Amino acid sequence: MKYKRVNDKIFIDVSKGDLINKSLLEVATKENLTSGWINGLGAITNIEIGYYDIEDKVYVKKEFNKHYELLSLM
Repeated sequence: MKYKRVNDKIFIDVSKGDLINKSLLEVATKENLTSGWINGLGAITNIEIGYYDIEDKVYVKKEFNKHYELLSLM
């Protein structure tokens, strides 16, 4: 993972094999961020998507182990 700050914006390049959430948290810690907006796109693989089931009061997660195009990360 590489990143650079340009004025009030931070650009992050997450390399193949890096975890997106871990990389974002690492930059936020290094830059002492308390809030912000995230926008992104790119290729991803081996992802896990989850949601909270209100009726059963549990998180439901599903894994996808192929290559995908990430059209929007917000």
